[in-house]
Formats: sequence, C-alpha cells, structure tokens
Amino acid sequence: MTSPDGFNAELVQLARSFVDQEQAKVAAAVRKGADVTKKQLVQTSPRDSGDYGGGWRRSSKLTFDHIEASVYQAKKPGLPHLLEKGHGGPHPAPAHPHIESAYEVGVATIESELGT
Repeated sequence: MTSPDGFNAELVQLARSFVDQEQAKVAAAVRKGADVTKKQLVQTSPRDSGDYGGGWRRSSKLTFDHIEASVYQAKKPGLPHLLEKGHGGPHPAPAHPHIESAYEVGVATIESELGT
C-alpha cells in the first residue's frame, strides 16, 4: 500500500510532467507563429532595393513562466513604421500596410496549433 507521502510525491510528479508537456506545446506553437509571421513579412514587404524584405528576423525567449517571440527588422529598424503607416513632410509617402496582416496570420497559426 502506498503511503500518503508517496501518493503526494507521485501526484506532484504527474502534475509537473503535465505542465512541462503543455509548456513545450505552447513554446512550439509560439515559435511556429513567429516563423510564419516572419515568412509572411519577407514575402509581402515592399520591394525597392530588396534589403528591407530580407532584413526580417525572429527571436524567442523561454523563461520559467512564459515564452515570448519577436519578429523584427534587423537591417532597417526605423523603416517598418514609416512604410506601414506612411508619412507626411516635404516628401510624403503613402502607407504600405504589410505588418498587421502578417501579425494576424501568426496569431491564427498559434491559435490553430493550440486548438483554440
């Protein structure tokens, strides 16, 4: 017969195993969502010299209680906002929306992977 302490230890181990498995699923889904977002941005970025579209990068960070992923423009970090929203001034430029749609595709990917 199992003692109460043995039962408690087994229950804690089972809970830890479950949490670890779920955390791995969430981490994989977030990374996949970021990868899909980056791929979408590379494909839909405005083309002029080609440097902008190829400058997208993805990074992720996993800590004890959360995972975060970032998709960012490494080569021209100040340009995404200007292209997405457009700008005025002496040489105004129209907006070229491409970031919001890529974000939505990434979120949909994460939700699909997690079954939500």
